[in-house]
Amino acid sequence: GNFILGTGSATAVSPRWFAGTDTEKVQRAVTVALASGVRPILIDKTYTLTAPVMIDRLVDTATSNFRIIGVGAKAGFYTSAAINMFSSTLVGSAGIGFTALVTEKVNFEGIHFESSASNIDNHVLDGSKYLRTKFLNCSFKRIRLLYTTSYVQSIHIQGGDLYGLQGWFIEVNGPTPGLVVGTIGDLKMTDFEVEAGEGGINA
Repeated sequence: GNFILGTGSATAVSPRWFAGTDTEKVQRAVTVALASGVRPILIDKTYTLTAPVMIDRLVDTATSNFRIIGVGAKAGFYTSAAINMFSSTLVGSAGIGFTALVTEKVNFEGIHFESSASNIDNHVLDGSKYLRTKFLNCSFKRIRLLYTTSYVQSIHIQGGDLYGLQGWFIEVNGPTPGLVVGTIGDLKMTDFEVEAGEGGINA
């Protein structure tokens, strides 16, 4: 179907409406959803990502959550590339030994994230970009959540599971001990299962 901005627009946006590769379809859905009143995106199949999808929600300006909602089994994102599935074009201000996080209030709900192999250096989030981000009843297979040389702030994981990861699920590798760099603030994980792997947190 066609998406028309303005009166009569659909409530939610689907990548299926757009042409191109899976990555291009998802990116276009994000762009349209954010430009038309922060509409949710519905994911009802597995999309193969070959490059990061950019979500720009400038910190301390968002008033609502941007929701990416999975509908059905295995609805979500798959990659065999060494990428961050989601990043941002926004650039953070430089601090003493770190760069500030820049995009916020993104909710992934019922989404399945998967890598083709556990030894590929790929992540769901660009760890240098996101804060105030939630994963609600999401599943992760052989893929890391994030890596950063800066800091982690307000990442919430509620429900869901991690399967088959060899390596760190969350890794914070700050170069300057004693500063905000290399710290984790407000990381919450509840009712989250880890199986058939050794994923953990290194900070």
